[in-house]
Amino acid sequence: FWNAWTCEECNETYSVDVESNDGLCPNCYEAQSKLPMPLSKWVAPSGVKNYSYKPRPCFCPEYDEDEIYYGFELECEANGRDTDDWANTVNESLGYTYVKRDGSLDDGMEIVSHPATLAYHMSKWENFKKLFQEMRKAGFRSHYTDTCGLHVHISLEPMEKRNAYAVH
Repeated sequence: FWNAWTCEECNETYSVDVESNDGLCPNCYEAQSKLPMPLSKWVAPSGVKNYSYKPRPCFCPEYDEDEIYYGFELECEANGRDTDDWANTVNESLGYTYVKRDGSLDDGMEIVSHPATLAYHMSKWENFKKLFQEMRKAGFRSHYTDTCGLHVHISLEPMEKRNAYAVH
């Protein structure tokens, strides 16, 4: 008995299970994985993912090759708190993040954003403020630790187009 699957992108029939590739054949899946995903299709994973987890990027609010995007990684020590529950709270509060482990932490998690414009990040200001107040009350720390850091990523090509010297 032979099972056949049809790729949702190219409509070709395959004997490999395309369901594990979001309904796409290996070729279409690889091509799609290089393209940004619309934020409207983003579903944050449940709980804390492993350090190597890296989903397809969603550019917020949408992709524009001339726009400068910023992404952040904020490390937080949990101090015994349930990081899986808090990861879900973080993702529900912000809507464009995921949470993963980080080897530099003793007992914590790293909140990672998708690339977003500064205006988009700022539109989430009240969500950030409320979330971080709740996390601090619960005992999380990103401050007054020897293990935590904040990393900000900035898209290079649009910056170079505007001012090549600014990158240097």
